[in-house]
Amino acid sequence: MTSTFAAQLRNIAANSTNELDLRARRDAHAESLIFERNVAIKQDWETIFQICLEGFRETCLLDSRLREFEQNLYSPLAKDQDREQLSKPQNEALDVVLERCLGLLGSKVLLRPGIKAVEWLVRRFRVHVYNTNALLATFLPYHETTVFRNVLSIVPANRIASEWKFLGPYHKDAVSVPRHTIVYSATHNDAFSSHFNNHTLRVCQEGAAYPQLLRFWSSVVLEAITGRLNQLKSGRKEVQKQRTEDVLLKILPLLNEGLELRGCPELTLVCFTISLVLAANADLEDHVIDALMKAIAPFITNGEADSKSALACLAMLVTKKLDGRVPKDVLEVFLRAKDLTASLLDLHKEVSVASLCAALVTSALSGVKQKNLHVRFQFVETIFDLAGGLFPPPIRSQLVAILLQKLPHTDASLPVDSPLQTHLTRLLKALNDSPDFSPAFSQASTLAGLSQSLVEHLLESTIESPQPSGLIESAPIDFNDRGADSTPTEDTVKAMMASFPAQTAELSCLAHGPSPLFDQLARAFTHCCRNQRSLTQFEELPLWRQKPEAASTFYISFLLRISLGLFSTMERCVAIQGLSKSLNQGFPLDPQLLIPYITVLLSDSAQPVRKAAAACVLVIQKSISQNLQQEQEQHQSGTTTYDALTMNNVKRISPAQADKLLNQLYLPHLEEYILDPSEMRKVLTAALEGHDHATPSKTSDIELKKTSKQALFDLLTGCALACPLLRIKMGITQLLMGVHKVGAAATSKTLAPVLDRWASLSPADAEAAASAEGLAVPQIDALAIQLIAPQDKEAVEHILDMLAEGKFQPRPSLATIFFDHIAAIWDILRRESQNAVVVRLFEMSFSDNAAYAAGSRHVLHTVALTTENLAALLDQSLSGLAQIPTDVPPKKRRRLSHGRESIPKELAGEWNSSGARMTLAIELVEDSQPENHPQLLGGLFEVLIGLNRLRDKTACESPYLLCLCLSNILAIIDKARQARKPNIDMTSIRADLVTECVRSSDNVQVQSTALLLSASLAALAPDRILHTIMPIFTFKGRSILSKDDERSIYVTNRAIDEIIPPLVASLKKQDARNLIHSTSNLLSSFVTAYEHVPQHRRVSFYQRLLSRLGADDFSFAVIALLTSRRNTEDMWTFLTRLTAEFPASTQVLTFRKILDLTLDTFSEKPHDAETLLDITRVTPIDKREAVASDLLQVAARLLAPKALKTRIARLTKPDRPDETPFWTEFKLCISRLLNMLKSQKTQHKSLAPPTKKCLSALLELLSLADLLDIVPTLLDELEQSEHADLKPLALRVLASQLRQPGPASKDKKSQSSAISVLPTLGVIVKSTDDENLRHAAIECLDRIFELYGRKHPDAVVSASSTLTDGGGHGLESKDERTQIMSLLCLTTATEVLKEASVPIVLVAIPKVFRLLYSSMEDLKGPKGPKGGKVELHNTCYMLLSSFVMHVPFMISEENLVEIFESSCKSCIGMSQIMATYLGEARSTLELRTSWKDSRIDLLNLVADKVELASLVAGLRQAWQASVVNADAIGEWLDMLSRAIKRNSKSTVSRAVEELSNFILQVMDLRRVNRVNALVNAGNATGDLLQADELRNIEDNLFNLSEALIYKLNDSTFRPIFESWVEWSRSDSPENGPESDDTDKTSDRKNGGRIARLGSLFSLASHFFESLKSIVTSYASYILPECNEVLRAAIGNHDTQGAATLRLRPEVDHHDQEVYTEALSLLSTVAKHDADGFFTSPSHFQPLATLLIGQYELLASHKNTKSLSRDFMRSPIREPILKAVVGLATAVQDVPAHHHTLNHLLCQLRHHEHAAVRLASIQTHISLTESEDVGEEWLQNVVLGQSSISAADGGVAVGGSGETMVYVNEMLEDDDEDVESSVRDWVRMVRERVGEDIFEV
Repeated sequence: MTSTFAAQLRNIAANSTNELDLRARRDAHAESLIFERNVAIKQDWETIFQICLEGFRETCLLDSRLREFEQNLYSPLAKDQDREQLSKPQNEALDVVLERCLGLLGSKVLLRPGIKAVEWLVRRFRVHVYNTNALLATFLPYHETTVFRNVLSIVPANRIASEWKFLGPYHKDAVSVPRHTIVYSATHNDAFSSHFNNHTLRVCQEGAAYPQLLRFWSSVVLEAITGRLNQLKSGRKEVQKQRTEDVLLKILPLLNEGLELRGCPELTLVCFTISLVLAANADLEDHVIDALMKAIAPFITNGEADSKSALACLAMLVTKKLDGRVPKDVLEVFLRAKDLTASLLDLHKEVSVASLCAALVTSALSGVKQKNLHVRFQFVETIFDLAGGLFPPPIRSQLVAILLQKLPHTDASLPVDSPLQTHLTRLLKALNDSPDFSPAFSQASTLAGLSQSLVEHLLESTIESPQPSGLIESAPIDFNDRGADSTPTEDTVKAMMASFPAQTAELSCLAHGPSPLFDQLARAFTHCCRNQRSLTQFEELPLWRQKPEAASTFYISFLLRISLGLFSTMERCVAIQGLSKSLNQGFPLDPQLLIPYITVLLSDSAQPVRKAAAACVLVIQKSISQNLQQEQEQHQSGTTTYDALTMNNVKRISPAQADKLLNQLYLPHLEEYILDPSEMRKVLTAALEGHDHATPSKTSDIELKKTSKQALFDLLTGCALACPLLRIKMGITQLLMGVHKVGAAATSKTLAPVLDRWASLSPADAEAAASAEGLAVPQIDALAIQLIAPQDKEAVEHILDMLAEGKFQPRPSLATIFFDHIAAIWDILRRESQNAVVVRLFEMSFSDNAAYAAGSRHVLHTVALTTENLAALLDQSLSGLAQIPTDVPPKKRRRLSHGRESIPKELAGEWNSSGARMTLAIELVEDSQPENHPQLLGGLFEVLIGLNRLRDKTACESPYLLCLCLSNILAIIDKARQARKPNIDMTSIRADLVTECVRSSDNVQVQSTALLLSASLAALAPDRILHTIMPIFTFKGRSILSKDDERSIYVTNRAIDEIIPPLVASLKKQDARNLIHSTSNLLSSFVTAYEHVPQHRRVSFYQRLLSRLGADDFSFAVIALLTSRRNTEDMWTFLTRLTAEFPASTQVLTFRKILDLTLDTFSEKPHDAETLLDITRVTPIDKREAVASDLLQVAARLLAPKALKTRIARLTKPDRPDETPFWTEFKLCISRLLNMLKSQKTQHKSLAPPTKKCLSALLELLSLADLLDIVPTLLDELEQSEHADLKPLALRVLASQLRQPGPASKDKKSQSSAISVLPTLGVIVKSTDDENLRHAAIECLDRIFELYGRKHPDAVVSASSTLTDGGGHGLESKDERTQIMSLLCLTTATEVLKEASVPIVLVAIPKVFRLLYSSMEDLKGPKGPKGGKVELHNTCYMLLSSFVMHVPFMISEENLVEIFESSCKSCIGMSQIMATYLGEARSTLELRTSWKDSRIDLLNLVADKVELASLVAGLRQAWQASVVNADAIGEWLDMLSRAIKRNSKSTVSRAVEELSNFILQVMDLRRVNRVNALVNAGNATGDLLQADELRNIEDNLFNLSEALIYKLNDSTFRPIFESWVEWSRSDSPENGPESDDTDKTSDRKNGGRIARLGSLFSLASHFFESLKSIVTSYASYILPECNEVLRAAIGNHDTQGAATLRLRPEVDHHDQEVYTEALSLLSTVAKHDADGFFTSPSHFQPLATLLIGQYELLASHKNTKSLSRDFMRSPIREPILKAVVGLATAVQDVPAHHHTLNHLLCQLRHHEHAAVRLASIQTHISLTESEDVGEEWLQNVVLGQSSISAADGGVAVGGSGETMVYVNEMLEDDDEDVESSVRDWVRMVRERVGEDIFEV
C-alpha cells in the first residue's frame, strides 16, 4: 500500500501545475527561447506580447496562412488566457490549433521573426510542456543548431518520454544532437519513428510542408528502413520471414498514406525511394510488389509528381517479381498513358526498361477479350516498335519468345482459329519481315521451346538462321562466341572436316608463336565437342595420322594446348578426356611426359578441370603399369623424340620411377586435388623439400628417395624451361615456390632462365604473350620475381650484375617489383650478401636509368641497414671525393668575386656528383637512427671534412648536407651523454669543424644545429672543446637570436645551458679577479643581441644567460652594459623584470656592485668601469657623472618590484645580521650609500638626488618590523653623521611601509616595535624645527595609530597628547599643513580608541573649534577659495564627526550649539565667497562640494548619535544666535528630519513640545521676513530671504512635519495642531519696533497675522494632501481661519462689527498669496472629504456664501465693458472656481446644497458689473465640465426641482425653474461675453442631457 500511495503521490506531483507555488510559477515564467533567464523572469505579459507580436506580423508577411492565428493565439485576449484554467476539451481544441501553427512556423524558426513567434507559444501557452512532441518534431530538422539546444533546455526532463528518450543525455548536457543518434533511434525506436512519420505526414496534409523537413525526414527514414531491413538478414528463414512481415506492417501504412497525398511531390518521391529500398533489401512476395506498383502507377498520368520518376520506380520494381507480369490496374494505366514511347526512350538512358516492356507485353496478352483485343495489340505493337531500335538482340529474342509462347500450339487455352491467333500471326510475320527482329527468331524459338521448323510452319514463312563463320581463317581465332547454343548440322561438320589439310609441316601445337592451323582446329573443336558424332569425326581427321611416328604426339599436343588454353571449362574437360581416350587407345606416347602437364592441371582453379585431370592420372598410371617393360626398352633405346610435346631436351625418368611417383604422390591424393587446388603444391613441397612433422597431415606419409626427388624435380623444371606456354612455366614455378633446393640444384637457380626470358620481353611482347593465354602481366611479374630466393646468396647479386651490365632491360614495372622484392627479403639475406648488395644498390642509385635509380634508393631507404652497411656507404660516398684532383692547372684558374678560385666545369661536375653521393649516404644514416650506430662518428666527421672541401672548391655550401651531417653527429653525441660509459672514440671528435660551421655558414639551420652539437660536446668532453667555444657567440649574432620559432629558442637555450657554465668555470680557474675582463667580448656579444631578441623573449633569455653565467658575478655587468647602450624607460622596466626572479641576496649584491661600479667610474684607474662603460682616466667628469647618474637610477629601479620585498619579508632575520648574505649586503649598501652622500656634499652634488632615491629604495625593501627596528638607530646615525637632512627621507620610507602593510605586519614583534617607536616620533614632533621632518613624524604616528593603536590605547593617548598640548607644534602650530596633519592623526586616534579617546576629546575640542573658525576667515583666494583653508575646514569637521561618532556623550549642549553655529557660518562663508566668482572652474566646484559634504556628514552624525531633546534645544539656541541663512536652515531641518526618523515614537513624543516650538519658529520666517521688509523699506535687502529660498525652507519643513506626524498618534498630535492654529491667530511681540504712527503699527501687525496664516495654510495643505481623508476632521480647526480670510477679502466684518483682518488680494501680492493658499487649502480639504464634513449646514452655508461672494472682488471697477475681460485675466479666477467646484463635489450627495449654490449664482445675474455676471456663468460651466460633479450638478439644478419653494406658488429656489429664469435673463445680457458664455453653457447642457432644456 505504501509503495502504491507513493507512486500516486509522485504521479500527482509530476502532473501538478504548481498553482500555489509562486517560485515554481516564476521559474516557469522565466523559460524562454530568446531571452536570458534573469531577463525573462522580469518581463510582464504586455512586454512579451509586443515583442512576439512584432515577430509574428513579420512572419505573416512571409506566409499569409499564419494570419488565421491573429484572432486566437496572437490576439490581445491571449495575454490573459491561462491554459491551466481551461477544461480538457478546450485544451484539446487548443492543442490542434497550436500544432497547426507550429507546422506552419517550422520553416521559419531559424529566422528572428519566426523564433519570436514561437517564443509566444512557449511563454503563454507553454507548448514545451503541453505540446512537447509537436515542438520537438518541429525543431528536430535543426538538431545541430543552437536553436534546438535552447528548445531542449527548456523542455522538462519528465517530458522526454519513450519516443524522445534518446534525447535524454543531450538534454542533461545541453549539447547538440548528432545525426547518427537520430538515425539510430529511428531504426530501433518504433515510438519515435511512428511519431516523426506521423508528424511529417500531418504537416504535408495541412499543406505546410517545407524543404528542410522533407529532406531531413527522407534521409532519416531511408537510413532507418535500410537499417531495419539489414537486421533481418540473420537467423532462420522462418524467423526472417516473420520479422520481414513485422517491418512491412510498420512501413507499408506509411507508404500508403504518403502516396495517397496529393500536392506534395517531394513526399511522393520519397515514397518512391522507400519502395525501391524495400524491394532491394527485403525478400518481398509478388503481391506486396503488386500493391506498391498499384499505388505508384497513377502518378504516371495524373501529373501530381514527376512521371519519369514513377516510371523508373515501376521499371525497377518489376525486376524483383517472380511472375513476369504487372497487375491489371497498372496495365490499364499504361494503356491510357500518352507519349509512353517517348517516356520509355528518355528513361532508357538511365534505367533498363527491358523487364518492364516484357512484363507489359506478357500482361497485355493475358486475359485478352474481344472488346479489348484491338487496344491490347495496338499497345503491344507500340512496345515492339520501341524495342526494335532500343534493345540488343537477346532482349528482342525474349520479347519474340513471349509472342511465340502464345501461339495455339503452345497455349492450349486458345482455340485454333481465335482472333488472338490471327493478330499474333500477323504481328509475328510483321516482325519476321523486320530487319530488327528477323535475326532474333532463331534464338526466340529456342527460348520458347519450339523447333525452328514448327515456327516456320506456323508463320508459313522461313526464319533467318545465323551465318556460320569461315573454317579457315588466317586471323587469330575469336573465342567470344564459343558458347553459342546453336548446334552445327551434319553437312556443316562434313564441310568443316573437309576443309582441313591431310598433312602439315607443324610438329606440335605447343610451339611458340601463332598458328593459323591451330586456330582453325580449335574453332572446329569448339563446334564438335558438343556433339559426340561430330567429335568422333574430328578425332578421325587424317591430319592426326599424317606420320605414324608423330601423329599421336601432334594430336596430344593439340589436346594439351586446348586443356591449358583460354577455353571454356567444358571444352578443356573434353580435351583432357581426349587425352585419356588416346592413352587408352594405345597412342604411341610415353605417358610420363604428360606428368608435368597433368600436375599443372591438378592445381587448376576450375574443379571440373581438376576432376578430368584426376581421371587422366588414372589412365596414365594404368598405361605405365601395362607397358612397363616395353617403355623401359624404349627408354633404353633413346631413339624416340618428343618435339611435339617440347620435351626432347627434358631428362626423362625410368618407367618404374614414374610408376612409383604416381602411386606415392598422385593416386593417394586425387580426391584432395579435386577439392582443393592448393593441395598439389602442398604435396610437392612435402615430397621434395620435406615437412614439419609436428603438424600432422596426410602429406606426412610421403617419403621419396633422393633419386625419385631429383627425377621428379628434373622432369618438372625441364618442362618449365622447355615448354613455351606461360601457363606451364608459371604453373610449375608456382608449384615449386616452397621448394628451395633438391639435391645440389636450387630451384631459383634452375628456373632462373624463366625469369631471364620473361624479363627480356618488351612491354608489348609481354602483354601479348600474357593476354594470349588469358593471364595478366602483373600476375606473372609477381610470380616470376619469386625465383629470386633469399636463401640463394648469389641470386640477388646475379640479377644486379645483369642489370648493371645492361644484359637486358626489364620493363619499369618489373624493375619496380624486383626492387620491392629485394626489400621484402632483405632481412633474410645473409650478412655478407647484404654488404655486397648495399654497395651495388648505392652505385645503382646514381644510374642513368631512372627506374633503376629510383628502385635502388627505395630499397636503401626501406630496409634496416646495419652499422657495417652504413660504414660501407660512407666509405663509398667518400671514395669518389678522394679521387678528384685538388690541384688545378694554373692556366685554368680564375678568380671569383669573393676571392676564391674557380675550377673547370669538368671538375665541378665531379664535385657535384660527390656531393650527391654524400647526400644519399648521410640521408641513409639519418634514416637508420644514427644514435644506435656510434661507430659511425669518425666516418661522419670525415664526411664533414669532405663537405668543407666541397664548399671550398665549388665556392658554395650545401646547408642541407651540413645540417644533416651535424644532426647525425648530434644524435650520436646525445645518446653517448646518457650512457655511463660512452661508447665512442673521443679522438675522432673535431670541435674545430663544428665551430667553423657556425662561423662560415650563413644558414640559420646549420648554425642552430652546430650550436646544439657544440653544447652537447661541451657537456660530453669539455676539455677537448672549450678552446674553440668562445668564437661561437661572437659569430651567431642576430641570425638565431632574432628567430622566434620553437626550434631557434630551443637551440639558443641549450647552447647557453651547456656551453656557458663550463666556460665560466674554466675562466674562473685561470683568473677569477679579471673575470669581467675575460668575458667582456662574450658579454658584449649578448648585449649587442638585445635588439635582435624578440621583445617577449628578452627577459627569459637574459635570465637564463645570467643564471648560467652566475648572477652574483655577472648581473651588474650585464645591467651596466645594457644601461650604457640604451638608457630609456623601457630598458629600466626590462632590467627590473630581469632581476626580479633572482634571490634577494643576489639582487642586493647586484645593487651593491652597481654602487661600486658607480664609484669606480670616478677612480683614478677604473677597473671594471673601463671594460664595461669605456671609462678611462681621461674621461671628462661630466660624462662620468652622467654615466653614474644612469647607474644610480637603474639601481633604484631594481629594488622597486613588490616580489623582491615579499621575498625579503620571508627571510628569517638571525640574531646576528652578519651571518646571512642578505643582511651583510644590506648593511654594506647602507654604509656605501651614506658614504656616497657624505662625499656628494662637496663633490658630484648632482648625484645626490639619485643617491637618496637609492637609499629610499633600499630602506623600502625591509619589512615593516625590520624597518621599525632599524629606524631609531638609523636616525641616530644620520644625526651623528651630519646627515640630519636625510631623516625626513627615512621617516617617509617608514610611513610608506606603514601605508602598505603586509600580512606579517600584524605579528607581536611588529606591534611592539611600532609602539616602541612612538616616543621617538613624539620627541621629533616636539623638538624639531624642520617642518618636513615634523610632517613625516606625524604621518608615521597616524599610520602606527591605525595599525596598532587598538591594542595599545595608553600609548596612543600619550602620543596624541603631543599634538594636543600647547607649544606650537600640533594643533597650535602656525603651519597650516601641520594643523591639518595633526587633525587627521587625532581623527585616526579617535577612530581607533573609540570610547577610550575621552582624554583626547576633552583637550582637543576647543582647539578644533578655533581652527574651524579660523578656516572660515580670509577664505577668499585669487581664483576661488583657498585650498588650504578648505582642507583645514574639512579636517576639522572630520575630527568633530569622529568625536560625535565614537564619544557622543562627550558632546555637550554648548558643543552642539557651537556645531550648529559653525555650520551656519560655514554656509554663509562659502556662499559669500562663491558669489564673487562668476565662472566656476571644476576645481572650485570640487572644493565647494567637499566643503559642504564634510559639514553635512557631521550634521548627519549628530542626528544619529545625539539625543533628540538635546538636539532640538541646541537648534533653538543656535537659531536665536545665528543669522538667518536658507542653506543652513535647510541643513538643520534635514538633520532634524533624520533624527526624528531614527528615534522611536516614545522618544519623539517626549520631545514633541520642543519640536513644535522649533517648527513654529521656522514657520514664523515668513512673518519675520515681511516685517523686516516693512521695517527696512527703501534699504538694501541683503538680509531678506528670497521667495524661492522661503519656498525651499517650507518644503523642508513639510518633510519634517510629515516625519513628525508619522511618529505621533492622534491624541498627541491634535493639541499640537490646535496650538499651531492658535499661533496663527496670535500677535507676535516681534512685529517690529513700536511706532508713533498707529497705522503703521497696525499694518505691521496685520501683515504679521497674514504671514502666519500663509505659513499655516501651506503646512495644512501639505498635511491634508499627504494624509487625505484620514485627517478630514482637522478641517474644523482650519475652516474658521479660511472663512475669516474670505470675509476679509470682500470687506465683511465679524459679528461685532470690528474688522479683525484686512486683506486686499487684488492689490497686495502678499495678501494675494495668502488668499490663494486659503482657497487651495479649501479645495484640498474638499477633495479628500470622505466623511461629509462640508455637508454639515454649519460648515457649508457660511463657506458657500463667502465663496460666491468672492466674485464681488471683480466689481472694483466701474467700466462694465472691460470687467468681463478682466475676469478672464484675473489671478484669483482659477482658485475661486476650483474652490467652488471642490465644495460642490464634496456636497454632491445633498441636492439642497447644490440648490443653495445655484441660487447664490443665479442671484448674480442682477449684478451691475458684467465681470460678476460672467463669473457666475463660468462657474456653471466649470461645474458642468467637472468629471466628479458634472452629472449631479445638471441633475440637481437643471433637470430636478428645488427642495425650497417660495410661498404661494413662488419660483423654486435654486432649482431648475430658477436656472431657467437665470438662463433666459442672461441670454439678454448687454455684455456680449456674458451672452456668448451662456450660449456655450446651453449647448453644453444640451449635449450632456440629449435634449433642449432651455427654450432658446
